[in-house]
Amino acid sequence: MLWVNKEVESEQVRIESPDMTAAVIRLRERQVLVMSVYVPGGDPQALRDSCNSLRKVIHDVRKNAGTVVDVVIAGDFNRHDQLWGGEDVALERQGEVDPIIDLMTELALSSLLPRGTKTWHGRDYEMTIDLVLASKELTDTTLKCTIHKTEHGSDHRAIETVFDISVPKKHWNEFLADNNNIWKAAKYLKSGDNAAFGKVPQLVKADGTVTVDYKEQAEELLSKFFPPLPSNIDDEGPRPQKAPIAMPAITIEERHTAFSLPTTLELGNNDRLSKHSYFYKSKSTLPGGVSESLACRGGAIAFVDDFTTWVTGPTAQSNRESIEAIINDTLDWERRSGATFKAEKTAIIHFTRKPYKSATEPFTIKGQTIPPKDHVKILGVLMDAKLKYKEHIARAASKGLEAVMELRRLRGLSPSTARQLFTSTVALAIDYASNV
Repeated sequence: MLWVNKEVESEQVRIESPDMTAAVIRLRERQVLVMSVYVPGGDPQALRDSCNSLRKVIHDVRKNAGTVVDVVIAGDFNRHDQLWGGEDVALERQGEVDPIIDLMTELALSSLLPRGTKTWHGRDYEMTIDLVLASKELTDTTLKCTIHKTEHGSDHRAIETVFDISVPKKHWNEFLADNNNIWKAAKYLKSGDNAAFGKVPQLVKADGTVTVDYKEQAEELLSKFFPPLPSNIDDEGPRPQKAPIAMPAITIEERHTAFSLPTTLELGNNDRLSKHSYFYKSKSTLPGGVSESLACRGGAIAFVDDFTTWVTGPTAQSNRESIEAIINDTLDWERRSGATFKAEKTAIIHFTRKPYKSATEPFTIKGQTIPPKDHVKILGVLMDAKLKYKEHIARAASKGLEAVMELRRLRGLSPSTARQLFTSTVALAIDYASNV
């Protein structure tokens, strides 16, 4: 059901579904198609039918409008995905929302609710199954999209969404003449944090009509940015070039001077392990001459500005004493070497799969209290206290899905090019540290 202010010109749009309703709101020089949706849960065919109905209505309205038509779709989709539900969504739920993601990609829709916002709550758990999707122009003018502060006695939370519906400027020259719009214009050149979805809005063609899909957008952009070449192109002839600049060889003395300069580093991570052993055959040397042998009872590694050290032992207390000794030695080395450790960037974790062997007593580093964490990131790997790596797997799946959505925006690629892009973007995001 949709309620529209009687002072706003609107018209209901016919949809062949009892679970959806739509209306076109006519504003000055633009129209907004608002659609309310309910999709039954546990029925993949119902989801596909709903997305096809939405796609058809949007295409027909845009085709017949003769002006820019923005889109807002809101409702209960009854589907879970990390793209909007956050990392709390179980991995086995991934993939059930493919028709929704296909619709969002095709029509350049973005999810407006902050990722992880809980829209439904029961007795013991909460979830994100209600969505607010909007087209590019409305997404850029969103002032608010959040849970309404008033409880209405329903298990679904009310969502309050506010847009700035001032009249958009039609021409780029006029639009860019206002310096306040330069950063907004820059957003069209890159993808935002909200989603791996298209950023090109509807375009007004030379005949006054507007584009209705990506194909027409691509053709319009090609005709504007890459007009046909002249039939006759004269040879420009030789062009003057500057002579190359010779680079002098670096001497041994210059190398020695460069490596002897004092360096200030921000070394952040100190970690402790319990009843877990690591075996290495290498040796790690830290900047400034600090080094630790890597062995089963403890050791340290460093990469750029991250320093990680660990110890193993039969009890949390014995590990704590060893870690405190390492902290004291590290701070002493900090005073002697000129390096800098950031206490606020320091993380401590106790690895054990037996809760009674864990410990929650905080450490004190440079006057700051550092409590043990449930998980930490070490060289890009999310390590949890039980070493199950569930957080890392969920994060990798979410990043891989985002990369796939970016890749799907590219149309007309040859199989070899598509495979190369997949290997360098999607596979790279998913496979990182997979051998762990």
